[in-house]
Amino acid sequence: MKKITLLICFFLYLYAELIQIYPSSNKQVNILLKFRKECKENAQKCEALANFYYRKNKKAAVKYYNMACNVGNSMACMDLGSIYWLEKNNKKAIKFFTKACNLGNKEACSILNILNKM
Repeated sequence: MKKITLLICFFLYLYAELIQIYPSSNKQVNILLKFRKECKENAQKCEALANFYYRKNKKAAVKYYNMACNVGNSMACMDLGSIYWLEKNNKKAIKFFTKACNLGNKEACSILNILNKM
């Protein structure tokens, strides 16, 4: 009888955990799908997607940073510059830092000044 009671308690606990986890995961999926739809018209949503994917899927992150950068998001351009700099692709890094600087990102301009002195 104790084993059955413990087993029932265990399954109730798991069920309660799943109820708490599932809605938040479902919300997250819905938000990601919404951001993907709106990304073509909203650079901030593209950048948010890129930030979400950065640690999980670099290829997807680069895709969304590119989309945001192409529509004038200077932070996304700077993030791309940083990614390429870390990958030792200096030509692409300088390209994106320059674009970010031209879009008015002062931090990117400072980085470019440092890179030009190297």
